[in-house]
Amino acid sequence: MVTSFEFSNHYAIIGSTTDFLYDSISNSNWNRTRSLFLSVDKVGNTIDTSQYNYYDSLVFQYYPPLKSFDLFTSSIIANQYIYAFGSKLSINSINKGKNSVRVAKLDSLGNLHWDKFITMPNDSSIEPVGFTSKYYESENRIVVLCDVYDANYGYEYPMIMELDTSGNVTKQIRILNQGKTYLRSIAKDSIGNYYCGGFKGLVLPNVTPKTMKIDSLGNILWNYLYTFNSNSNRNTDMILTNNNLLVSVVSEALASNRFLYHLQKMDLSGNQIWDKVFAYSRQLDNSVLYEMPNTNIAHVCMVRDTVGNPPVGQRLTMFDSSGVELWYRVFYSSDYNRLYDLKPTSDGGFIMCGDHGSFQDPVSGYYLNHAWVLKTDSLGLVTSLNEVEENLLSKVEFKNPYPNPVQNELTIETFIPLAFKQSQLHLFDMQSRELKTIQLNKGLNKTKIDLSQFACGNYLIALSVDGLAAGAKRIIKVE
Repeated sequence: MVTSFEFSNHYAIIGSTTDFLYDSISNSNWNRTRSLFLSVDKVGNTIDTSQYNYYDSLVFQYYPPLKSFDLFTSSIIANQYIYAFGSKLSINSINKGKNSVRVAKLDSLGNLHWDKFITMPNDSSIEPVGFTSKYYESENRIVVLCDVYDANYGYEYPMIMELDTSGNVTKQIRILNQGKTYLRSIAKDSIGNYYCGGFKGLVLPNVTPKTMKIDSLGNILWNYLYTFNSNSNRNTDMILTNNNLLVSVVSEALASNRFLYHLQKMDLSGNQIWDKVFAYSRQLDNSVLYEMPNTNIAHVCMVRDTVGNPPVGQRLTMFDSSGVELWYRVFYSSDYNRLYDLKPTSDGGFIMCGDHGSFQDPVSGYYLNHAWVLKTDSLGLVTSLNEVEENLLSKVEFKNPYPNPVQNELTIETFIPLAFKQSQLHLFDMQSRELKTIQLNKGLNKTKIDLSQFACGNYLIALSVDGLAAGAKRIIKVE
């Protein structure tokens, strides 16, 4: 799990990393899990890496790794400090084999201020995979949603905790009698009610997305189950905005073998206001929703070729507040594998991060995973460049469009180096709605765009090469 935060001069990337090791002498697999903190400057260069090795003195002989050893699976920022949440396996004789909640306070450079462990009630054990945390500035409180396993209860159940910024627990709510329910998103309104999104059931296709409203005492006020004519589905994210809920749900259509993405708006009583459905030929997973300052809705998710196959990239989509798709970008690369986080940045763009998934190092034979970070501008075009990309991009030519102002036909001259595989011009209105996309050839291009059907006003022409931002020009359409 990987999360990103923006500070004045850098981005902080925090999460957990697991090394899968093979011991040829004992012919057994081992793993070592560590917390990871990475500082990256605004153009993507690594500043510093710190690893908090709580388990380096221990050796665990389990493969695949126990979920108990995941660390820092959720993080939030509060008062310019990072609060990271995860689990720690107890190794003392009393609570051996039980997981406690781990919360750590770090500054923007990864220096550890304190580290606390919260024991679960009723001889229960935390399940670290399902952590979600949010900070509410008006209350100076941190809300944490997690899965708990209670041997007396028989299986996992969700639990809501509230903490102050000193790491002290002020509230614990156990959500019982809901069957095998796993909640992955949480929001809190101004009067203390909680809204949770997740799913019921564990193994596909027997999974049903659900959304719940819970009062401050833990009473369930309503429970909404989503029913689709689909083979598999899961509730992937939920946010609270302007006294409404935005919910994203992915399902697989039985008849067409296509994947349906549902973006739904609900009121706080659980009534559906609208439901926008988008069909895709590829599987979508691990969705993240984020409301932009202009009330547009950013959504990013992993893309798979077929069910069960590893992710092949990410899809970033911008919707307006009514659920109308404004534009989308797809980043296909084996380097951008599993997605975990999306955040808007102060320059109007986005930062996404995740990990590469497990791969075998050809030299050591160890199974390792790498974190990745992807930075885009406000139109979803990549701006985080390595040295090779930067040198190539400097050879791209994008001349000023003419005539400008324009009445009907606009001319744009570009030069695209042979090294780039795909180049496009994008026409946007000032609400960031993508109106036209034009494919360009390699070499010199003289492109004419008919604007006669568009209303008078300001527009933006952007150039992208292999998904990289190569410039943008403002034009004025007149009568």
